[in-house]
Amino acid sequence: DDEPVGWINLPADAVVSVDGFSVTLPVKDATDISFAVAKTLRVTPDADDATGTGEAWDSPVSLPRALELAAGAGRILCKAGTYDITAPIVVRGTVSVEGGFAGTDDVTLAAEPVSVLDAQGRSAVADVMTVTSETGSGNVLKRLCFRGGYRHGLNKTGAAPLAVHGCRFEANGATAPESDVDMIYGRGLSCTGSGTETLIVSNCVFAGNVKTVIEGCAGYGFALGVRNLARVVVDDTLFITNGFNYAAPPRGQQLGRSGCGGTAIFAQNAPITARRCRFIANHGMCYDEAVAGGIVRLAGAGGGSSFENCVWSGNEEPCGSDANGGGAVLANGISGALSVSFDTTEATCDVIGCTFAYNLSDAWFAPAAVHLLKGTMTLRNSIVFGNLTSTGCRVGRDVYVRAAGSLSVDHTLFGTNEADRIVAAEGATLTLGEGIKY
Repeated sequence: DDEPVGWINLPADAVVSVDGFSVTLPVKDATDISFAVAKTLRVTPDADDATGTGEAWDSPVSLPRALELAAGAGRILCKAGTYDITAPIVVRGTVSVEGGFAGTDDVTLAAEPVSVLDAQGRSAVADVMTVTSETGSGNVLKRLCFRGGYRHGLNKTGAAPLAVHGCRFEANGATAPESDVDMIYGRGLSCTGSGTETLIVSNCVFAGNVKTVIEGCAGYGFALGVRNLARVVVDDTLFITNGFNYAAPPRGQQLGRSGCGGTAIFAQNAPITARRCRFIANHGMCYDEAVAGGIVRLAGAGGGSSFENCVWSGNEEPCGSDANGGGAVLANGISGALSVSFDTTEATCDVIGCTFAYNLSDAWFAPAAVHLLKGTMTLRNSIVFGNLTSTGCRVGRDVYVRAAGSLSVDHTLFGTNEADRIVAAEGATLTLGEGIKY
């Protein structure tokens, strides 16, 4: 069963090029070396594993069977369509899973080039897909839609790097009880590492990953939750309508009493580079907790983060209420379209060419756009316009810098020069440089 597809003999110090990557094999003597060629396997929604081999499109297999046949090394091609997922899919080793094919050859994509992996919220499918690959391997996922996972759409735990391209994450974690602590980080995509791993997300959509139950903690990163990674790169990705389902208030209290952290993205101990991303109409909730709030929230050892040409618009964070306290408003929180609380004051975050427009925060002690709690930030060549806060807001309505923060702003357009739009707490550093317009 472990027989490779083929062997290739190479001389010592040969250079091997695979998909554009060249590797010099460090052989010290003249002995020839050999390596296995990974399999390519074809998958369709209606494949018959009893007769299929996966070696051709007219003999496909199911996705679980293809992963079994790949034995930790292979390229799996999935025909476009909807796959009914009744058990978690587990990916190990150096495997790529690519969706959206027409099913005629290994190149042609379907008119709707996506393969939908739909778990339909089944409690038996905690994660639509789990990636557990360890050091020495790596995984690429393309044109897949992760839908209806009970806890997560995609859960990455192994030490190998992961790249996700052209994928969708829809309606994950909607019904799981919060007593299930494993699901509160990243309902769409959850990635937890040991500090050495990398995650790349590009041209993806995170939509409708929401909370509809109330037990315990609301969660961190409804769309994307990452912890303890060396670097996270997110390019050209849309985050839309993730967060709380305001239409389904829970028993006896306002939805979100327990708050949340990072409605679209929560990154803890994970420096992030985000370029050309859009955060639109995500539904957060602020609450009187030091951990609650933020559409995008960076925490811990995340220095060296940056956002370039990103847009936050139409996101909202109304304030939760305490049913046991007679509905008293609890409005501290750390909300804001971008909320940054690093572990040191020297840790940096650059925000370049970004737009913060028409976002809402209902907190008394947090702004609607940029909230710097701890760290050093540069805000440059950006637009901050039309953001709204409650009438009880006691800090900067657009920008607020707390005592452990240092913010430098230049060449940026604000909607108004009212004194309460940009505020720094006592002990904070706020530098307004050249090119600021109102």
